[in-house]
Amino acid sequence: MPAYTYYKVTNKSKTGEQIFKTDNDFSVFLGFLSEYLNPPQDPSKYKKTFSVGGRVFQGIPHLPKNYFGKLSLVTYSLQNDEFNLLLKEIVAGSITSFVKSLLTRYSIYYNKKYHHNGSVFKGPCKTIKIVNREDINSTIYELDNKSRHTPKGAYPDTSEVSKDQIQNVSKYLYLHQRVPELVIACLIFVLLVAIGVRQTFISKNIEGEVAGISTEKTDQKEINFRLPEGLKK
Repeated sequence: MPAYTYYKVTNKSKTGEQIFKTDNDFSVFLGFLSEYLNPPQDPSKYKKTFSVGGRVFQGIPHLPKNYFGKLSLVTYSLQNDEFNLLLKEIVAGSITSFVKSLLTRYSIYYNKKYHHNGSVFKGPCKTIKIVNREDINSTIYELDNKSRHTPKGAYPDTSEVSKDQIQNVSKYLYLHQRVPELVIACLIFVLLVAIGVRQTFISKNIEGEVAGISTEKTDQKEINFRLPEGLKK
């Protein structure tokens, strides 16, 4: 099984400011996550019509980067002044590019909307590598129990899902990542048991066959040395 790396990514706002001021801000940030981490859409869906010098053209604008298959989101926590993400890195080195792209994109959105200049965040993201499963589980518990804002239409889809259900989904997604490992382990165990049973069965059959052969040989000897009735004295 491939060894994945887990990271907790955290960043905060500058003192006295908020990263997410409205429900729409939360939705935009989660929408960015969705675009980055979900399977990429068909580029033709983004085709637009524009005119240059009186001539009409159709083209596809520059699309955001996509990290589907490189990173996956285990769980998250969003508050007005900070965000926390627990990510599984599938392709080594993807986390750095993803975080940089996410922060840059949200900063452009924030600065344009609020006529803000300068950095939106306190500084570079704090990225903590998590090695053992106990720490991963405790991080999931920590983020799921933090105040999380999940407006309708956010990522994951919350239109018909409650906050508690989303938290359970986060735990479910992580805890069930080990299902393939457990299935393989069970199959190996069953195979070993089957081999053991087969070996025992074959061993008993061989013993029985050997015993039968011995008996047949003994009986044959007795027949070979048995004199005809007419020759008996």
